[in-house]
Amino acid sequence: MKGQITLEYMVLSLVVIALLSIAITALITIRDNSDKALDVVLFKSSARDLYNAMEEVCAMGDGNSMEVYLKKDVSVSDAGGYLEFSSPLPHVNGTIKYESFCVLESDADSLSGNVVVYNNEGKIAFG
Repeated sequence: MKGQITLEYMVLSLVVIALLSIAITALITIRDNSDKALDVVLFKSSARDLYNAMEEVCAMGDGNSMEVYLKKDVSVSDAGGYLEFSSPLPHVNGTIKYESFCVLESDADSLSGNVVVYNNEGKIAFG
């Protein structure tokens, strides 16, 4: 009789461990997806902050500058009347385009952290 109780506890323990492993796997997947979603939100926020700084510096005229903090890496390029922002992260697919009257001095790859945006003779540059 004692062996029967021990066998039942072992089976019950295996069921509990199996359910815990399924729950932990689901939680890890949820966390990974939320991290990716957060990356997308932070990229969009960084792109918008950079765009706003670029437009403000452009409107203020030659010689003006502004510092902006980017939460995620952003690449920016001039696409003929539009500024195109993209992310180097593979799960942040796609680009964001904003209409702009400003001209970039040169395309910028992977801007991050504190970025100085300045107007150099009517062209926007980064430092």
